[in-house]
Amino acid sequence: MDFDNLISKLGEMIGISDLSFDDEGSCSVLFDEDEFFFEKIKDHLVIIAPLGSAENKEDLYREILEANFMGQDCALGSIGINKEQEEFVLTRVFESSLTYERFEESLLIMIKSARKWKTIIKEVRNKSSDRTKVVDKDFTLA
Repeated sequence: MDFDNLISKLGEMIGISDLSFDDEGSCSVLFDEDEFFFEKIKDHLVIIAPLGSAENKEDLYREILEANFMGQDCALGSIGINKEQEEFVLTRVFESSLTYERFEESLLIMIKSARKWKTIIKEVRNKSSDRTKVVDKDFTLA
């Protein structure tokens, strides 16, 4: 199925009857509070899910690299950093021979994976802010 028909059928399934790519080959959908971007690039469909700020998250790099190994913990895609937005993103690339059933199944797995990683990224932010302790203003080292 071609990508235009995949996106159109996705729209029908989720109640957005006019879902389609814009002139630049892009569209986005909110699944609850999670936005997913669909980009048609030549013979490929790229799905992009923003996950959260990458700023001061170096502690996550090893975990993300392990998840990226053979796509095992990122919906057979990869997690990277969008340097313009300074945020982690989950991406997955599909080639032109894709049935709607496979697309939907892959998208559902990607949504679950994105939600998992959003939670992990938020937890890292909370842990790092927990490390900052308020010191009594009269404290001295002497």
